[in-house]
Amino acid sequence: MIKGVIFDLFGTLIKVESLFLGIAGEIATQTGNEVREIEKKIHELYNKYFLNYHLKEFQPERHYYQKVFKELKSEYKLAYAADWYVDYAYDTFSELRQYNDVNFLNDLKQSNFKIAILTNADSFFVRNCIEKNAIAFDKLIISEEVRAYKPSGQIFQIALDEVKLKKDEVVFVGDNINVDVLGGNNFGIKTILIDRDDSKECYPKVTNLYQIAEFIR
Repeated sequence: MIKGVIFDLFGTLIKVESLFLGIAGEIATQTGNEVREIEKKIHELYNKYFLNYHLKEFQPERHYYQKVFKELKSEYKLAYAADWYVDYAYDTFSELRQYNDVNFLNDLKQSNFKIAILTNADSFFVRNCIEKNAIAFDKLIISEEVRAYKPSGQIFQIALDEVKLKKDEVVFVGDNINVDVLGGNNFGIKTILIDRDDSKECYPKVTNLYQIAEFIR
């Protein structure tokens, strides 16, 4: 019997389509370069430095973002230290908004399901973002605080321990096949992909959080 649902955060509950637009806009203002050019460059550097980071010795995400903005600082002759830009980016991450269907979590709470949020991220902007969006949850597991990243089974076990449930009593919902789906499935938790634009081949999957209801009855 399903008694709880564990959710990924960014890309699952929180919109990330414009994740780097805020910091790209600030750098564009400082340098006179085009916003979209800078945004594209940040994405390229993100993919470069975050590649397989979950397989390496644990470092907070800030460690990798520092590398991203150090390279940007060199390329665009930025005025401030890399950490200034990381802090600015983190402030903009805190302002990201939830998807409309996140109200489904309120329905889960009213039906006495346990809700955990499990995220590969740093504490500062995670807690601010969740608070500003008033997202309903019981337990929050943040990689920076537990020093483990999905798809490691360690972080999934921490989530289970926090909600005091067994593997067969929860489902996990995430938007990333390699990190969320494979991580959850390999750990032995039934995992559902959230694929809002219906572009990925995966089963089970939903295109709206409300569709999760059919998997937890």
